[in-house]
Amino acid sequence: MDRVNNPFMTFEIMSREAFRPVFREMLEADDLYVYESGGKIVSTYRITRKQHRISHIAYFGSFAMHPDFRGKGLGRRIMLEVIDRLKKDGVKRLELLVVCDNERAIGFYKHLGFQTEGILKCFLKRANSGKYLDELVMAKIIG
Repeated sequence: MDRVNNPFMTFEIMSREAFRPVFREMLEADDLYVYESGGKIVSTYRITRKQHRISHIAYFGSFAMHPDFRGKGLGRRIMLEVIDRLKKDGVKRLELLVVCDNERAIGFYKHLGFQTEGILKCFLKRANSGKYLDELVMAKIIG
C-alpha cells in the first residue's frame, strides 16, 4: 500500500487484513511477478498471456515500484527485461492500461515505444473522490 502507487492501481489503499483476499486472488491467477534486488522487493507487476488466436499478445498491468527505488532507472530496466523475456516466449504485442491522470506513467511508457491506441471512458472509479476516470489503452509491437 502506497499513496503514490495506489491511486493508479485497481484497488484502494486498505489494511493488510482487507488486502489478503485480493492478494490471494492475484496468487491464484498465477500472473503476479515480484522483482527483487539485493534481497529487497523493488517492484511488482502482472503479466497475463492471451489464448488461442491472440496467444501472441500479453497484457502488462499493476506495475508498482517500492518508494525507495523510484527515480533510479530500475523501472526502465524491469520493463526492458520483461519485454525481452516475452519476446523470447513468442509474444508479438504487449498491451497495458494506464489511468489518464498518471502523466508520469504515460510518459514512461511512451518513452519505451508504447503508443496510445484508444480511451476507455469512465473506466475506473476512485473511492476517495467518487470520480470516474478514463484509461488509455497503450500497446507496443515487440516481436
